[in-house]
This record gives sequence, C-alpha cells and structure tokens, in this order.
Amino acid sequence: MYKTIFLLIFFLLNSSSIYSQEGYFMFNQFINELNKVTDKNAFLQKEFVRLKSTVEFPIIQEEKVIFVYYGNAKSVYICGDMTNWIKKIPLKRVTKTNLFYLEQEFEKDARFDYKLVVDNKWILDPLNDKKVGGGFGENSYFKMPDYKENEYSIIKNDVPNGKIHKYFIDSTILNEKRMIQVYLPYNYDPNQKYRVLYFQDGNEYIKLGNATITLDNLIFQKKTEPVVAVFVEPKTRVDDYIYNDGYVNFFVKEMIVFVEKSFNVRNDKKGRVIIGDSLGGFVSSYIVYKNLDIFGGILSHSGAFPLTKLNNFLYRGKIYKGIPFIREIKNVPFDIDWYLVCGRYEKKIAGFFDFTNGNIEFYDALKQNPNFKKIDFKLYNEGHSWGLWKNTLADGLIFLLN
Repeated sequence: MYKTIFLLIFFLLNSSSIYSQEGYFMFNQFINELNKVTDKNAFLQKEFVRLKSTVEFPIIQEEKVIFVYYGNAKSVYICGDMTNWIKKIPLKRVTKTNLFYLEQEFEKDARFDYKLVVDNKWILDPLNDKKVGGGFGENSYFKMPDYKENEYSIIKNDVPNGKIHKYFIDSTILNEKRMIQVYLPYNYDPNQKYRVLYFQDGNEYIKLGNATITLDNLIFQKKTEPVVAVFVEPKTRVDDYIYNDGYVNFFVKEMIVFVEKSFNVRNDKKGRVIIGDSLGGFVSSYIVYKNLDIFGGILSHSGAFPLTKLNNFLYRGKIYKGIPFIREIKNVPFDIDWYLVCGRYEKKIAGFFDFTNGNIEFYDALKQNPNFKKIDFKLYNEGHSWGLWKNTLADGLIFLLN
C-alpha cells in the first residue's frame, strides 16, 4: 500500500516531465511507423490528428526540442532568437509527405522567440499555442524544462493597480511636443516624496515588458517601496538614442524638471533610476555618463554597449560619430548602482553587433571603477527579446530599490 502511494505521489510530482518524455517517444514512434507504411499521406491524415491531441508542440525532452510543420509547402525553415533572427535552419521533409520536422538541442533553462518561414513567408508556428509580442510583431515562443518565469510579471486579480496618466511636454530643445506616461502607485499619497523610475521605450515597457504589472506586484507585496514611474516615448528611437545630445538635454533639463514640478517626487540623485532596453539601455548609460550627478541607479536590458567602443560606425544605413565612453566610465568619480542583463544568444544583433560580449566588456569596465559599490550582471540562455527583459525587470528593480 505504501509503495503504491509513493509511486502515485512520484508520478504527480513529475507528471510534466513524464508527459514531455512520452511526447518525444511518441513522435519518434510516429515517424518510424510513417516510414514503414506505403500510403504515407493516408496515414498522416488519420494519425496526425491523434498525435496533435496527445502531445504539445514543439516537443521538448530534457535538452532536446522537435519542431514540426504539417502542410503543403516546398520549404520550411525556423528562425528566431537562437539564430539571432539571421540564419534560417531547414526542417527535414519526410519523403513523399507534407510533414517537416527538425530536432535541436538547447540549454535546459533556455527560452526563445521564433517564427517559421514557409515558402519564404514568415508565420507563427501553427502547432504552438504559445505566442508573445515583440518589437516587430507577434512571435511564437518555447521554454525549456528548467526555465523559471518571474511571478511578478504576471497579472494577479487580488493586486490593486496603479494609474497611468498621459502628458505632452513642449520641448524648446527639440522644438516639438514629446509624450510621456506617468504611473502612480495604487496607494499614492501626494504628501509623500517618491523615488522615480525613468523608462526609455516607454510604451513597449508597458505593453511588452509588463512594467506596470510588475510594479503593482512588487509594491503590493512590499518587495520595493512605492515608486512613481515615467515612461518616455521616443519619436524615432535610432535618432533619439544614438549619441543625440539634444535628446539627452531634453531628458534631463526638460522632462525630469516637468516631472519634479508636477508630482511629489524626490529630486535628489538617489531618488532617480533610469531604465532601458537595447539602444534604450545604451542611451540610458550615455545619459548617466553625461550627467553623473543626476541618477543613482541604472537598469540596462541588453544594452547596445558595442557602440560605446566606437568612434564612427554604420548603423542601419547611417554613419554615426561615436564617443567611446567605455574608456572613461571606469574613471568617473561618482557612485552609481548598475544592474545589467543580457542573453547569451545576442551575438549578431542588427547583423553583426555582438551584444553578449559587449555587455561582458562593459561590466568588466564598471568593475574597475572603485566608486561603483553596487553592480550586478546577469547572463541568460535567451535572445534579444522582450521575453528576457520582462522576466528580469522585477529582479533588477528589487536590486536597485533596496
């Protein structure tokens, strides 16, 4: 009797693992049977429906992943975070059928966005129900068995929500209006002074990074103090974020001034944190470098730090004059807290920029500055995606706000 109970408990605790192992075994058995029969298409029409109702796609077991496509096509490829969205890996066609598949191996804690390319058309994986928004539209995604989703990025019905207000700032520096969105915590007290988080790519941090959901959860569960957050929207992000001193001056001399006049927030260095992703992480670091007495902390998601080493460079068809401030960052005389995040699969961003090693080198430069007392750098088996940035936002905020 005890042995039976023990086995039942063991099965319940490991059911997801057993399920994935069964799926992997079932698919290989399915392929073996398919290769044996004479009328393969008749077999597929009957049996693939049963297979779909039994296994989850893509099929994952330990480090192995099998991608499957069934449909009329001349060619099927997969492309995604794991290939830097450059290389397309072909799926193998089962002879004389419309079934294609590919087996790959990844780290057990990895997570990737991807698409299929069917006859040169980019599509979501029709067999995979897991979809996620990205900077260039919706993608399919999969996560390996040891990947851990951050609970603070998930909506919880019992958690009260902060409020978001939209404002337009008349910038004399940029000679135009710029939009920001201001998040006030659910328990906002106009008589209390709040620290402020300033986000680049504001709308994407809200919609794709679940930033306000994360803040609601962290504040309600008292993982951080209540904060005000400002989500700053770029006009043209490449022009704003790459060595644009006009944008830097707008950010510091107009936008921050507007916020501190309009809301009951702290106006000291330790009361401000700046946050950005990719080029937003780069420009956040550049703003800090140009204004050393303004910010007390910075959170960079996959910062475009290869740009910090270049004098002149070509980016998306335009030549930019750079300032290699990585050489100077190790010598700045101010104390700033840094939290850096990057993926191991970010080695050919925009075709050739190695963000992975660029972040490692930037982190090494920060460590050489004795004034930086609080620095952390996290490297994940993921790509250049909002999946990575959303899942690591809470950890970065907890680090910087405590």
